[in-house]
Amino acid sequence: MRHPPQEADAISGGFIARIALGVVTTMAVALVVAYLLGGSHRQPIPVVPSDINGIEMSSFATEAQGLAEHYREERQLATYGWIDRDKRVIHVPIDVAFDLWLAQHGGHR
Repeated sequence: MRHPPQEADAISGGFIARIALGVVTTMAVALVVAYLLGGSHRQPIPVVPSDINGIEMSSFATEAQGLAEHYREERQLATYGWIDRDKRVIHVPIDVAFDLWLAQHGGHR
């Protein structure tokens, strides 16, 4: 079986080579210009103060200061209890509070 002859290239290899040479030349010129613009007036990279780095390297105990308060708040959201016994103000679990509010305002869950 004979195959038909290959079609001629739509873009010549010389044209592709000229485009590649143009891209490389443009990049080289851009690098030289960037280097010259950066010159001696560039500012040095600032040194990060040690107290900023100290924050990132603090111990777990320092990072976990709010955990006890968080646990107390979570417990209060899940239990019943008095807020002010004289005024007869209580706290109820958050799910119960939602159900009571919906019942009073005509909504349903």
